Amino acid sequence: MTTPRLLAFAPLAIVLSLPAAAGEGGDADRSDVHRLEPTLDTDALVRRAREAREAGLRYLVDHQNDDGSFGSHDPRLATLADFGFQLRHRGSQNGVRTACTALCAQALLETRRRTEAEAAALERAIEDLLRPVKIAYEKEESFNTWGYGYKLDFLTRLLDSSLAEGREERIREAARLCVDGLLTYQQHGGGWGYYSDVENDFESMSFNTAVFAAALHRAESHSVPVPAGMIADATEIVLRQRCPDGSFVYSSSHVGRGRSMLMSLGAGGRTAACALALFELGRYDLAELDRALHVFRVGENYLEKGRKLIVPHSAPHAVSGYFYFFGYYYAAEVMERLGDDAVTTDHWNRHAWQMIRTQEEDGRWWDTASGHYGEMWGTAFALLTLHRYLDAAPARPTQDF
Repeated sequence: MTTPRLLAFAPLAIVLSLPAAAGEGGDADRSDVHRLEPTLDTDALVRRAREAREAGLRYLVDHQNDDGSFGSHDPRLATLADFGFQLRHRGSQNGVRTACTALCAQALLETRRRTEAEAAALERAIEDLLRPVKIAYEKEESFNTWGYGYKLDFLTRLLDSSLAEGREERIREAARLCVDGLLTYQQHGGGWGYYSDVENDFESMSFNTAVFAAALHRAESHSVPVPAGMIADATEIVLRQRCPDGSFVYSSSHVGRGRSMLMSLGAGGRTAACALALFELGRYDLAELDRALHVFRVGENYLEKGRKLIVPHSAPHAVSGYFYFFGYYYAAEVMERLGDDAVTTDHWNRHAWQMIRTQEEDGRWWDTASGHYGEMWGTAFALLTLHRYLDAAPARPTQDF
């Protein structure tokens, strides 16, 4: 992110508090964040994970916008009207809503036995994402890179599914618009920041750049034209941000500034996304994925300390709440790639337990208060994590974590 802004979020004059999380575990666990082990056996965890997934899917269906999108800039608290994504800006509203819609659509797409309501919600989301429109841009504070990047990520997954049949060209056309948008806001260093501003060259964020580079790579494999050098430049800036222990710094501005325990322990939420992208891009092997998973486990407790804090980066090691469900999802993707030899049932159970204990009574998940978007990306990332758990965990042997 850029100075003088407070990284991903606009600073607040006072610290605000939100209601504690409802449901078993909830925020009571914050008193000792080093005790995140499941309190249920595997059979009970699987049952609870299925129930949590069903409740989360109901929440998505019940909170879809009329146009098929997900999320709103309407704040949870009136005093948070501009918190997080400069939500008074049209570009930020459109960009973050597009990203949330893509993530929620992915969660629905990966649901194997969709109910009629879930199938209808997915179809509405797809139609919204296939509209051939550019994301609005307003100077300095638009997060439209998120919209372009996550929309492209979803469209490549859609092309791999049976739902692409009969509308492949519409999907590719929507994907081409995303590629054009990402090209417009690609930094001279090769990556993407949060803020997209054609008058300023802000820094490349390691995790955003990694996710978008992998999406571009998949788009190219589906015959979507990607300009020469675009993926290679993004890949190189991600590799430059890698630390000797396998973690990744926050952004390109940290390269060459030296390492610290603060940066290392705060890397858990972003490292899996970076490693996974480099694996997909052919620059990492399974051994490097395993190292990235170790970085996640070392930093896992620090993700918990940032969850639901109102002032971003005020947690120890400057961890922002946004990295909570983001981090668990990409770590689950890494675990899925590593397979049985490296990931046991106990590893998966601990992962799933974090989703179960942080779910609200109405079925949603959230880690950062930002309009109504935090509930959308939180619920989507949590559902995607549970999808992978329920696919993998029951068949795996157990051992001490």
